[in-house]
Amino acid sequence: MVIVRAGDEVDAVFVRTERFNALIDTLGTPELCRTALDLLEEKAEARALIVVNSHMDWDHFWGNAAIAGRAPIIAHAAALDRLRDPTTQQVLTDKAGEESRFRDVDIIGPDITFSGSMVLNGGDLTREIVCHADFAPYNVATVDHEAVGIIDFDTAHPAPRLWDLAYAVYRWAPLSDPANPAVVFGLDEQLRRAEIFCSAYGATVEERRRLPKMICRRLQALVDFMLASAAAGDETFAEDVSAGDARLYLNDIGYVGMHRDRLWKALF
Repeated sequence: MVIVRAGDEVDAVFVRTERFNALIDTLGTPELCRTALDLLEEKAEARALIVVNSHMDWDHFWGNAAIAGRAPIIAHAAALDRLRDPTTQQVLTDKAGEESRFRDVDIIGPDITFSGSMVLNGGDLTREIVCHADFAPYNVATVDHEAVGIIDFDTAHPAPRLWDLAYAVYRWAPLSDPANPAVVFGLDEQLRRAEIFCSAYGATVEERRRLPKMICRRLQALVDFMLASAAAGDETFAEDVSAGDARLYLNDIGYVGMHRDRLWKALF
């Protein structure tokens, strides 16, 4: 897997599998996308390319013209509604007036759409597309207590849907130690909310069985990423680690592990 950075704009993700290559998002312009593909040519190893638009913010799909006709572009069916919105063209018109690099952008939609979830089987790697990776209350917009939108897709990436479900349940229950002053629910209420979330999501019996362990794995991966980023000089993560965020997640791993049996019982 290769993260393709485009300055301050959104990253793209390149994944090489046994059967094909996948590019998650095409960056903000066709030129940027072509540059990324040229840089990735050696890693591509002549495999067929599949492109996934995680969503329809401009810096995720305006590079589609560099792909059109060369590879299938896949997106959720909801993307079509976003493309048909008159503001989509207006954003392009405005940005093209501000920066010449956007004047070569053509709005190209997906060739293939899906509803619900979709699985890409790469042989040695299978990914259910696409995880938001930070589906939490602070990333959901509401009106009159009803969810009307999801924001902050910067960490969206290909992964099993249980990976996303685990972090979402952790955040929405939330499965955090009530000893933390910021946690307002006790264990009983957390377990009740976890079950409500899983039922509304449509979690399978197998997903519920694996959920406690996956929550711990997901949090450990987050801690590892934070510590590595801080060590590499990322100031934001260094501040987070200094503030005790990594320690809090490690504490919650212990909390979930301690109450694993009760969480299982609540979920079934």
